[in-house]
Amino acid sequence: ITVAAPNVSPSVAISGGNRTIADTDGAAGELVSFTGTATDSDGTIATTQWLVGGSVVATGLTPTIALPNGSTVVTFKATDSQGLSSSTTVTITVEVPNVAPSVSISGGNRTLTDTDSGAGESVSFTGTATDSDGTITATEWYVGGSVVATGLTPTISLPNGSTVVIFKATDNDGDSSTATVTITIPNLIPSASISG
Repeated sequence: ITVAAPNVSPSVAISGGNRTIADTDGAAGELVSFTGTATDSDGTIATTQWLVGGSVVATGLTPTIALPNGSTVVTFKATDSQGLSSSTTVTITVEVPNVAPSVSISGGNRTLTDTDSGAGESVSFTGTATDSDGTITATEWYVGGSVVATGLTPTISLPNGSTVVIFKATDNDGDSSTATVTITIPNLIPSASISG
């Protein structure tokens, strides 16, 4: 009497395990490379398949698979020469590319009139800053490369002549956007009198 040993299922693994993939091209989704191993102690491996959402998306041991943004479960399945199979899974998270803030300055470029007969003028600004995929963490106003105010509605002292004012907003991922306006304050015309 010969008692046949039961078939042993394949042994399978995916290198790298669960991981997060950074966006490399600024477009939705990412091509992800995988390496699987499959061995059969009492026979040979007949097929290897990679599945996403229950559908076969690749075969072989080292495929490159297009995955969408967000988290995706990828399954590696190996079937031996006697029809038994084993599978293992990993979760791959493709980071959504960050969107920089949207910023603007109300009023645009403009020329102001002198209100106090003194050099320069205090100018009020209103900035808007929104972030479609996060939050705004900092708002700054620059003149000549230096921060002169923060917030959305500052009042900034500007000299006579034309001055470029930059509004910068930074989001919670560290990306920033800027808007600029040119404010012109006319030079004072000295008054003159003729005595006679």
